Amino acid sequence: MLLIVLLTAAAIATASAAFAVLLIEGFPQPGRAWLIRWLRRLGAFALFCWFLYWGWGAVHGNFLQGHQEALGIDGRLYYRAAAAWLAGGNPWGPEAATYTNAWPSGCCVQWLFTGPPPTVLAFAPLTLIPEDLFVRAWMALTLAAAFYTLRRLGLPWWWIMFPPLAQGITVGNPHVVCLAVLVAGSDHVRWLAVPLKAYAVAPLVGEQRWRALVGVGVAVGLSVVLFWPLWSSYLSQYGEINRWIGDATHGGFSAHRDPRLFAVTLAAVAALAVLDWRAAGWLAVPALFPAGQFFYASFALPLRSPWLAFALATAGHRADAAVPWIICGYAGLRVAGWGLARGRRARRGPVAQHADVVGDGPGSPDHAVLDLPVVGAAGCDHAGVDGLVARHGPVDRRDLRHATGGNGVVVTGDVVAGVGR
Repeated sequence: MLLIVLLTAAAIATASAAFAVLLIEGFPQPGRAWLIRWLRRLGAFALFCWFLYWGWGAVHGNFLQGHQEALGIDGRLYYRAAAAWLAGGNPWGPEAATYTNAWPSGCCVQWLFTGPPPTVLAFAPLTLIPEDLFVRAWMALTLAAAFYTLRRLGLPWWWIMFPPLAQGITVGNPHVVCLAVLVAGSDHVRWLAVPLKAYAVAPLVGEQRWRALVGVGVAVGLSVVLFWPLWSSYLSQYGEINRWIGDATHGGFSAHRDPRLFAVTLAAVAALAVLDWRAAGWLAVPALFPAGQFFYASFALPLRSPWLAFALATAGHRADAAVPWIICGYAGLRVAGWGLARGRRARRGPVAQHADVVGDGPGSPDHAVLDLPVVGAAGCDHAGVDGLVARHGPVDRRDLRHATGGNGVVVTGDVVAGVGR
């Protein structure tokens, strides 16, 4: 572990020195393009070491002797809830609970199921598989879903060590599969994310996937009609369920733990929504959802921001309330950047403004500036953009985000081009 720390420190120091050279000598002319390439490589290496260090810190307790029962524990809990319901029991009661030895104290902790009825129904068919076999298969599916998500987003494979994602994988929480379903290529699949995790509605709204949301509404409505006794039982216990999860998670990692922090974070997410509705939809869950868990922060992955991921990697201590504060900082920087960009365009005059993108906000579908960061060492994937344009002509903004990397992209009619920031 000391070697990882030293490598990370060396990589960050070297990358900082290279960036200082850029600031002093000016950003490179064609003869200095090698400096940008090496800066990106060093940045990717530093982020790799950063994820490795903090990722292991987030999951190592699950691999200690006497604590391995935590591996896949959430998948086991969801299985037992569905099995309890099919057996005529209470999915939210002790008969569906799982138990783990808390690290490092070693005391036994009981975990109860808290998901809504659609989640119970989603896991009910899987109870045909024996429990232990299901847990093994579910862990394999969770790992595959994580790699699928990274592939869909164009992120390097080693982002699997992003601490919130790594934690979700080790406990087998359906959140990881939910994320993979949300980034899938079809609305016929995306709506299935909501039965896995009810808060998946927020990213669907952010992505403006209205057909998927219609599918969600129809499915939930049918479940109420066909399985009303299950819904009735859930609603009658709703207050008790929320009290238990609030106590068990000590308020969780989100801003919901503190009314003042919640107000500040809500304002930050709302401001971000004015500029980038999509980003606000993804970040609303880790920032605001009650009793949020650390792995909720993996919903930042579709934004593909190494700086946001760098900060969130360190947010694994619940008491620090770091997740909402980091998201507030990200929103603040986005708003500040937007203001500076508008000021630059105002100083450049009306002709230059006309050459820029016309619409700055989410309500401008045909003209948009997408502030997309550098991904790992890859930079801006212009080949991905050109391929989309060659195959499809004018590109939908939501699809363009999966094919582009750093600096930003301007979409104006049929023209797609990288834009320096």
